[in-house]
Order: sequence, then C-alpha cells, then structure tokens
Amino acid sequence: MTGGLLLALAAFGAGAGLVAVSPELWVFTLGAIGAISDADLGRWVSILTFGAFVGLTLSGSLAVLGFAAAAPERSATVLSRAGAWLERRSRTLAVVLGAVFGTWFLLKALSALGLV
Repeated sequence: MTGGLLLALAAFGAGAGLVAVSPELWVFTLGAIGAISDADLGRWVSILTFGAFVGLTLSGSLAVLGFAAAAPERSATVLSRAGAWLERRSRTLAVVLGAVFGTWFLLKALSALGLV
C-alpha cells in the first residue's frame, strides 16, 4: 500500500470513530429519524426521506472535497478564509444554532408530553 492510501484509510477511520462516539451527531440523527417517523410517510417514503437527509448532510463535505480535488491551490485560499470567518463568529453561530435546535427539541418534547 502506498503512503497516501494508508493516510486516507487512517483519516476515514478517524472520521468514522468520531461519528461513532459523538453524542451531538447521534442526537441530530435520532432527531431526524424521530421527525420522519412522526410524519407517518409510509415505509418507502420514510426510507427515501432518510436517504435524502443523509445525502444533504454529506453534501457540504462532499462539495468541499470536490472543490479541493478540482482546484487545490484556489481551494486552500478559499478554505482558509472560510475557516477564519468561522473562527471569528464561532460563539455567535453556536448561540444561534443552539437556540434554534434547543427550541425545536424543547417544543418537540413538550408536544410529546401533551403540554403544547
């Protein structure tokens, strides 16, 4: 095996391990499954909807990967600027996204308890 292939396999394993032990990702995925289940779409439509969820969830990562493969020099500049922007606004983004998803989960829980 070449060094590049071993590095790619190690990166894949690290990513898979991160997903396996990340409670945020599990909560997000199980929340999506619960929302799809609550929608009562039928078996095949539910499976297709979950497939669309997975595809849309991965689309951002795949777009960045494709951009990096197609234009490595340009992508390094763009991605470093995007990373700097995210670092400057990380607290704001965390608060806004936490409030949005926290409110959604709270309303879902209150609804399940019959309080809303």
